Amino acid sequence: MHTTGFLATQNILFLIVFGAIVFFSLKKHSSAHSTELLSYTDSTELKGLAFCMVLFAHIGYFLFPHWGWGDQFVYPLSILGGVAVNLFLFLSGYGLAQSARTETPWQFYKRRFFKLYTPLWLSSLFIVALDIIGKKPISFLHALPGFTGIITHADLYTDFNSPLWFLTLLFLFYLVFPWLFKKEHAVRSTVLLFIFGLVVPGWLVLYAPFDGGVIHLWLLHALAFPLGVLVALLAKLLHRGLNFILHSYWVRIPLFIITLAVFMYFAVYSGVNTPSEELISIITLFLFLFLFLLAPFRSLLFRWLGIYSYEMYLIHWPLLFRHDILFFTLPAWFAVIAYIAILFGISFVMAWVSKNIFHLRSNISSAELGSH
Repeated sequence: MHTTGFLATQNILFLIVFGAIVFFSLKKHSSAHSTELLSYTDSTELKGLAFCMVLFAHIGYFLFPHWGWGDQFVYPLSILGGVAVNLFLFLSGYGLAQSARTETPWQFYKRRFFKLYTPLWLSSLFIVALDIIGKKPISFLHALPGFTGIITHADLYTDFNSPLWFLTLLFLFYLVFPWLFKKEHAVRSTVLLFIFGLVVPGWLVLYAPFDGGVIHLWLLHALAFPLGVLVALLAKLLHRGLNFILHSYWVRIPLFIITLAVFMYFAVYSGVNTPSEELISIITLFLFLFLFLLAPFRSLLFRWLGIYSYEMYLIHWPLLFRHDILFFTLPAWFAVIAYIAILFGISFVMAWVSKNIFHLRSNISSAELGSH
């Protein structure tokens, strides 16, 4: 059924349908009312975009090739998985630096522990339940990383939920952030975070039981978080420069076209498995962010997906790989759309439960729950 010609047709249909959905979700974005470089709404929309990039990369480069169907489905939307990981880390660093307050490390951990871990626990329980119902092989040790968030081995096809390797790196930065980042010494703090990102993955290669594949992924993405902190420190200066560009169509339009052309080049020729892969990935990240800021429209679709992007990320791969029923029963283009809707629905329920549990356990306000 899934021949090369068939999947090429399915890919075109998906690009058309998904493109139409995105188009009808667009609304004009007025830069005149923008008071900051990246607002909370912008960050949320970028998270939705990042999740879609990860989802398409996993489908196009790992799910379909594993089934022997080739790697051309959802292409070219599948080529930005690495940029998406950088984007998630960048936004985390940016958000933490922007919302930093004077508090002890213990207060920092207390405010964020349940916000991060409750969805992780709920998603892992959900995956375990699916494995039991589906009679998949499961053991306590196999599922343990899904509850601790500590991933020492990342094999998409054998591990419990290998995309969680990203969370292990993020949690490391959360662990050291309140110790290294002091708002009154922002420049020194940023330098320390860069040193941490440069040194720690290499140190773990020598002294910790982390699989080489995990370390390789960390090395590729460890600088995105401190880069987010750096941009947060320069946000006011960058915002003034951006406002000048946005108010002049003679500057904005040509710059958008040039940036788009350079972005497309680096997105296609990304230097995978070469010494320049990390640098190209970071360049592509900033080109993507610049295009986003230059764009005169915003998408309600990606904003809604961004609200639940964390929960969707936590469950998407086990649902697609171990418990797929749609790709073998529906046209491939429709299956992807259906999976996005299903992931959104499950994540909505998980987020509602997480928010209420977190609110009860930590006694914090709803406004803080929605903060960066």
